[in-house]
Amino acid sequence: MQQSAFDFFPNHLTASPEDILLSQLLTPEFQGLAHAGAAQHLEPGTVLVVEGQDDTDLYFLLEGEVEVMAQMGQDWVRVAILGAGSPIGEMAFLDGMRRSARVITTTTCSVLQITRKSFEQFSQKAPNLALFFVLELSRIVSSRLRKLEKFDAAAEAKENERKTLAAELHDQTLAALGGMAIELGFLGYQVSEYSDELKSAVDNVRDKLKETDQQLRELIQGIYPPALATMGLVPAMNSHLGELATRPVPSPHSIEIKLTVTGFGRTRLKEDLEIGLFRVIQQGVDNVIQHAQAKQVNIDLRWVDDEVTLVLADDGVGFDVTNPNESALTGHFGLVSLQSRIERFLGRLHIESQPGKGTTIRAKIPVFGAGPSTEESQVSTHFLANLPAPKPVD
Repeated sequence: MQQSAFDFFPNHLTASPEDILLSQLLTPEFQGLAHAGAAQHLEPGTVLVVEGQDDTDLYFLLEGEVEVMAQMGQDWVRVAILGAGSPIGEMAFLDGMRRSARVITTTTCSVLQITRKSFEQFSQKAPNLALFFVLELSRIVSSRLRKLEKFDAAAEAKENERKTLAAELHDQTLAALGGMAIELGFLGYQVSEYSDELKSAVDNVRDKLKETDQQLRELIQGIYPPALATMGLVPAMNSHLGELATRPVPSPHSIEIKLTVTGFGRTRLKEDLEIGLFRVIQQGVDNVIQHAQAKQVNIDLRWVDDEVTLVLADDGVGFDVTNPNESALTGHFGLVSLQSRIERFLGRLHIESQPGKGTTIRAKIPVFGAGPSTEESQVSTHFLANLPAPKPVD
């Protein structure tokens, strides 16, 4: 009995389109489709796809990393970074039109090449497999577009909501608390002439009001730090880490966080990119505090030429990145969601970890236009005290 195209969809509801298609291409059934039947190895700096050419070859990146460049005026701008598992040149392969971008290898790469001629020959011999191939390739394109559209809409709505809430709390609620504190101070001065006990009670309420004011300021900092809107990413990060250092954190050890920033002068990134990077760093640090049991965290943020890179590394317990069950049980499952934030800006995020050897998050994001000319590094260190262990109950 002949199999239909849909018989080749393993774990269709759980696996990514790239994983499904690439895993099938490496099976014997598809051996006749890949050009020359083997991977091609390319050196860094190899131009894989040339803009404007009418070739329609399709490539699958088995190993390495490539950058996608588009011409804007007289300049070439990096618009995306692709890693292992990604198809390259799928649009021209599907619609037969000229190449719209240039693709260059940035590391040593291995690619699997599929030509239109080999596909046509393959489709005559195995039409159902060819149909599966086209369906999955189309699903990859659709999945990418849907994911970006969905994340863009959700992220923008959420950040706008955060920004509005933080502004209202800062401008209205904090102002009201400040006015109440002044009134209580004046009331305490008046009642001191009549009763020490009454003055003490008023002072006690005023102290609680000050505590509430501080807690609310910390809440606003977490929702949407004012420094992010007014001063930019780097001041916002130092403000956030400085605020964390003012109170004990739920970790078995005190944590030293070293933030190294290179290439950021007075020039600022686009607002949505600043917000995205801030959230990635914020979530990464929070994950370290909650789960890593680390003593040292190093954050390296660089803006050089038309690329921003981020490395966040801790010396904590680490986990097995190949075991999704362990990731979820140890609280590291949320790290995977950071990929969506980076992909929104056509970047790449990679997580490295081993049990007992800490965790490192690496991200690259292409940036339109060159960054600041300065390459000087700014280093700041923040010490986060851990919560004292609870006293044993007698």
